[in-house]
Amino acid sequence: MSTFTLDQIWETFLQQLRHVDNNLTTNTISYQTFIYLRWDGPREPLEQALQNAAGRAMRGKIVTASIRYVRMTDLKEYVYAVRFLVPLRKRFCCGNGCTDCIRLKS
Repeated sequence: MSTFTLDQIWETFLQQLRHVDNNLTTNTISYQTFIYLRWDGPREPLEQALQNAAGRAMRGKIVTASIRYVRMTDLKEYVYAVRFLVPLRKRFCCGNGCTDCIRLKS
């Protein structure tokens, strides 16, 4: 497993999205990042492009993406809330015999 940072994932994600909208902007409020994209079509292809860009950014990493539509601005920009979530490591044994059980770690 390779070492990565969330900054690297964000950089790859935004680089992929620049193919959709070269002038996209981001805004972070209370640890939540919002992406503003200009798009002249229906939402479905844009959301598919967001999912594809997130998939490329997360490839080979144990990370999940949360992409949520927020609104459309007066400037015809779609606003999406985007988060990349890193799973927490188990800290106790639940007794279910999990493959990643803390008891099996040396």
